[in-house]
Amino acid sequence: MRYLTPAAIAAFLFLICAAPALASARPVVVELFTSQGCSSCPPADAYLRKLVKRTDVLPLAFHVDYWDRLGWKDTLDDPSFTARQRGYAASLGLPNVYTPQMVIDGTSEGVGNEESDIDGKIARASGNPSVDIRLVEQDGSAKLVLAASPRKTKATLWLIRYRKAANVTIARGENRGETILYMNAVRDMKPLGAWTGSALDIPLSKADLANAEGEAKVALLQMDGQGPILGAARIDDPNR
Repeated sequence: MRYLTPAAIAAFLFLICAAPALASARPVVVELFTSQGCSSCPPADAYLRKLVKRTDVLPLAFHVDYWDRLGWKDTLDDPSFTARQRGYAASLGLPNVYTPQMVIDGTSEGVGNEESDIDGKIARASGNPSVDIRLVEQDGSAKLVLAASPRKTKATLWLIRYRKAANVTIARGENRGETILYMNAVRDMKPLGAWTGSALDIPLSKADLANAEGEAKVALLQMDGQGPILGAARIDDPNR
């Protein structure tokens, strides 16, 4: 089992003591770093499909681009997702990146096709404290309301857009000839604002709320420096 650096642990522990500002129930965020060009990834992709059915887990798939060198360009990858995985390698003290990797709430990680190990880490993370994030709609406007904490920290609220499902037939590389169903594949991340521990309202535009066909969005509050996930909320399209 790998651990956070001492500095990250110290920064996270203050949130545990800040109980008045925290909500007890929110989904555990599980990030799968995967690739269509990785032969070890399909079992992890299948496991993520199982996690999508759970209400206590918010699974997100980040397709990395470093397997593209094998001759198949992942249709869902982005260099920024590789950068995000490298950020976790630094914050979790890992020597390198790999696929399939799952990161749980930004505090632990494991091989994405080792279901029993990941299930255990999800169960442990379910007790993590959480900053309450609420979507409030009134008079034709909408905003995200973040609770206050008695102590200060530096975190960013992200709006993440993801594709719910995509069937991809892979023509080259290690998975050539396979058609794989990918779910909750992240398409982009947009910073909405900085949170320093004070109560905060962040207005949302109509574009922030709207979802294209087959897509959805979530709000994710994460400590800067690729630290622990502090809060998460699904953003539903009010016109859907």
